[in-house]
Amino acid sequence: AIDSIVVSVALPETWFDAAHRSARQRDPSATSAAVTRQEEERIRGHVLDLLPALSRADARRVVITTFPVVSSRVEPPARAQAAAAVAPPATPGATPAAKLQTLGDYIDATVQAVASGRFGDVPREAWMLVTAKCSAILAYILLRGGSKSSDRPAQRLVAAAARSRGDRIDWSAVDHDEADDTATPPSRRMAA
Repeated sequence: AIDSIVVSVALPETWFDAAHRSARQRDPSATSAAVTRQEEERIRGHVLDLLPALSRADARRVVITTFPVVSSRVEPPARAQAAAAVAPPATPGATPAAKLQTLGDYIDATVQAVASGRFGDVPREAWMLVTAKCSAILAYILLRGGSKSSDRPAQRLVAAAARSRGDRIDWSAVDHDEADDTATPPSRRMAA
């Protein structure tokens, strides 16, 4: 039997920021602490409704925590944003190299460009990586496929060369089971 259930719910801080903005639009005198407490109780009630009933009322607990939302993008200063709003749009693929310094920066820029359909804005390094991976896969497929059948063409070439010279295969050195009536005679195997 279950004695107690503890559920931990982690919400981004932006969840509560949105709740604060919404509450202030309805009631300008709403305090942040009261809005946070009310939002936590609302979420706690939803989660408790999903949990099974236990013999003790205090055996079910919901712990709510928050975590900061950190963007991996470098946000330009306000003055640079104002200048960017006035400046003409950048040409596709003209991602500043200073902006992309870490692997995470490249991944973010690639995902954002692909998700918005701007394939020209995908960083050059991402295209190079995709091309290298595809080339490696193709080389693997070609080499692996070639190694499996490498013996057969050589055998066929030797047999074809022997036939063109008129050579005959000496079957007397081949051991075969005389009692096996289903065995194909050597002359028929050669003709086939």
